[in-house]
Amino acid sequence: MKKGYKVTDVKREKKIGVAAENLEELIEKSCKKLGFNVSCAECRLYVAEDGTQVDDEDYLRTLAPQTLFILLQENETMVTDFDYFYNMISSVKKDYLNTGKAAKEFLNVNLKEKFKVLERYISAANDSRAMISERTQDPDWFEGLDSSEKTKEQSMSKRAKERMRGYYYKTKTALQSSQLYIHTKNGQSKKLIDLFLLELRRRLENNHKIELSRSIIPNIQEAIRNIIHANVKCVMCNVSSGKGHIEIDRYYLQIFTSDNLKLVHIVCHDKGKHSAESSAYILCQKCFGNYRV
Repeated sequence: MKKGYKVTDVKREKKIGVAAENLEELIEKSCKKLGFNVSCAECRLYVAEDGTQVDDEDYLRTLAPQTLFILLQENETMVTDFDYFYNMISSVKKDYLNTGKAAKEFLNVNLKEKFKVLERYISAANDSRAMISERTQDPDWFEGLDSSEKTKEQSMSKRAKERMRGYYYKTKTALQSSQLYIHTKNGQSKKLIDLFLLELRRRLENNHKIELSRSIIPNIQEAIRNIIHANVKCVMCNVSSGKGHIEIDRYYLQIFTSDNLKLVHIVCHDKGKHSAESSAYILCQKCFGNYRV
């Protein structure tokens, strides 16, 4: 007796209904309706909810009618319903998820000390003024700030931009004062550093997880040396070649974004050496033309 099922592809672009008596018929009909231009023998069937592979008749018979399946072609990887919707949400609400992750990491270290600091701020806070934005409504908050700053959001945005510029100029000063830049051979390393800084500025150490001066900048210099000496190993395809380009986006993430910044209060600041490391990120000609982080 035939049972009705629902089947879709891994991208969830098309959902079909299929009536089938057995596994072979279910895969064959699904493959045809979804327009897969491959042999049915190359396709695999999974339960969408939990990613269980359906590969025998006995298990198929235990599943309820209208169960949703994912039909995969040979080189495709199964994505469960949870992972699919999580990825969809994170692609449009990434900032919210990253904020939650950063807050969790912040509270995982020196929790007792941080609660003491938070308690002091909470007890001193005036709830009636916390949600006020305009300068005219809360003039005490703006004491000592530029008169052009009319809202709290504008003021905090300005401070954030100043910090971003500070990270950039710290990187620029360190690279342009290095021996690699000053004693350049035929001007090649100077040209590469200037180009790197220009691209970094176009994309636009306060406690980086990967330290700016000890790890990131030395690895930028190492990447430039490798390009000059035609000693290029692509971080994407792992192929060695004579020509390459610095992977600007990776260093941008490490210098400027929350991927490599930690929420920290001065009383909790650990001055010890950080465990995370940067590397010499170089792309070959082919990968450079196709890739962005």
